[in-house]
Amino acid sequence: MTAFRRPAALGLLLLLLASPVPVLAEEPEPTSTRLYLLHADSGFHYWSPDPAEPEASALTFNRSCAEYTGRLCGTASATPLGFAHLIPFLPGGLPEGTVSWSPEAPLRFRFALEVDSEVPYTVHALAIAGGAAPESPPAVQTSPGIWEGTIGGSGSVQPGSSLIFGMVIRQPGQARTDLRIDVRTAGASWFEVTSASPIASASELVAASSFRPSPSQLVTEERALSFNDRDWESFSFQGDLSGERSLTVDLEREAAIVIGWFESVAEPFAYGVLSGNPNARKPTEMGVVRLRAGGGELSSGRYAASAVSIPAGPLTMLVEPQDGAEAHPYTAHVVVIYGDRTLASYRWRFEVPALLVRSPVAQAYQGPQQQIPSSPEVTTFKVSISSESPSPAPREWSIGWDVPGLYAPEAGLSGTRSPLRVVAEGERISRVTPTPAYGTLMASAWDTVFEGEVRYSYTPCLEETPECEGVTGS
Repeated sequence: MTAFRRPAALGLLLLLLASPVPVLAEEPEPTSTRLYLLHADSGFHYWSPDPAEPEASALTFNRSCAEYTGRLCGTASATPLGFAHLIPFLPGGLPEGTVSWSPEAPLRFRFALEVDSEVPYTVHALAIAGGAAPESPPAVQTSPGIWEGTIGGSGSVQPGSSLIFGMVIRQPGQARTDLRIDVRTAGASWFEVTSASPIASASELVAASSFRPSPSQLVTEERALSFNDRDWESFSFQGDLSGERSLTVDLEREAAIVIGWFESVAEPFAYGVLSGNPNARKPTEMGVVRLRAGGGELSSGRYAASAVSIPAGPLTMLVEPQDGAEAHPYTAHVVVIYGDRTLASYRWRFEVPALLVRSPVAQAYQGPQQQIPSSPEVTTFKVSISSESPSPAPREWSIGWDVPGLYAPEAGLSGTRSPLRVVAEGERISRVTPTPAYGTLMASAWDTVFEGEVRYSYTPCLEETPECEGVTGS
C-alpha cells in the first residue's frame, strides 16, 4: 500500500506507457421524452411513454361534478385560490435514470380537453414527486380544446421514486358548481420531461419478466401462491381464537418476503340465510397477525401480515384474537420467500370487517386494507378484486391504493372497477382496499366476501447471476 501512496515519477510514466488507455463511456445526453396521459377501461388514469399502451387504450374519458355527486366531486377540494378539481395520473412506466426539469428545460404539458362549467375556470398541471407538488400557472388555450403550459422551477425524480401527474381545474369561490370535463388521451395529451435514460412502459416491463426455471405452488383453503422457483419454504400451526398462539422459525439467510396469515372459516347463520345456502362458508377476521424479528415487530394486520427484507435469525408469527372473537379454530401459515424473483402470483379471500354504508352523496370510504409485498426486483404488479355478497351490494368494485407520498387508500383515487396496474417504487409493502363504485347505494355488514389476486413482473434475468443460469429468455 505504501508504494501507491508515494509513486516514483519514472515508474508512473512507464506504467502509463505500458497500460492501455481506458476509454471513458460518454454520459448520454438528456433528451426530451413525452409521457402520454392514458385512460383504462377500469377507470384508472396512467401516464406512459407509449401512447398505445394495451392496458390503457381508451381514446377519451369524461368526469363530472353535479349536485355534489359524480366521479370528479370525489377528488375536489376547497383552497384559498378557489375550488380545485384534480384528476391524477398514476405511473404507467418506470424510468431507468433520473427524470428532471429546470428553467432551461421546463416541464411542458399539452392537454386536449373540453370544459363545460357554469362559472369561469382555469386549467393547471400538477407534478407530484419527492414530497413536492408544484403546480403550473394557468394554461393557455392555444386552439379550441388545446391547453398548453409549463411547470416552472426545477425538479427531479430519482429511480425508485413515484411520479404522479395531475390535471387541475380551478373555479373561484368555495362552493362546488356543476362541471364536466372531456379529455382526449391515447397520444393527444402529454407531459414532456428531460431524461438521460430510457423510460420503460408497463407492457415492456411485463414482457421483460422471464424468470421461471422451476415453477411450484402452495394451496390452502383460502389462499393459493404460485412461485417462479423453489426458493421458498412454508410452516403452519393450529389454534383457536380463544387466546394467543405463536410459531418461531429460524431463517438461515435473509428472506426477501414473508407472508403470514391464519384461516378461520365460519358458517354464520345470517350469511347462510341471505345467500340461500345454509352451508355457506366465509372467512372470519377476528384476529391480528404480527410478524416479529430482530427484537422488534416487522408488520401486523387483520388476519394477515407481510414483511420485506427479513434478516437471518429467529422469525416469530403471532396470532392474537380481537375483543369479541369466538373460539373459532384456525390454521396459521407463514411462507418464507428467499428469492427476489420467486413469488409469481397469489390469490386470497377476505371479508368486509365492519358495517359499511355508501351512497351517491357520501364519497369517503375506508375499506379492509390488504398488504401487497414487493421485492427489490419487482417492476410492476396487477391487482384484481372481485366479490360475492348475498345482499344488494354492487358487483363491481374499484381499488384504492396508497400511492407513496400522496394518498392513503381512498375512494378519491379509484377507478370504476378492477384491475389496477401498479408500477413498483422498489422494495415496500403496498396497501390496497376495495372501494364501491361511484354513484352506488349499498350497505354491508360482514356479508361481503372478496377474492383478491396479484400478479408480479420482474427485472430481466441476467445470465451471470447464479439464480438465472439456464433461464430461457434471459
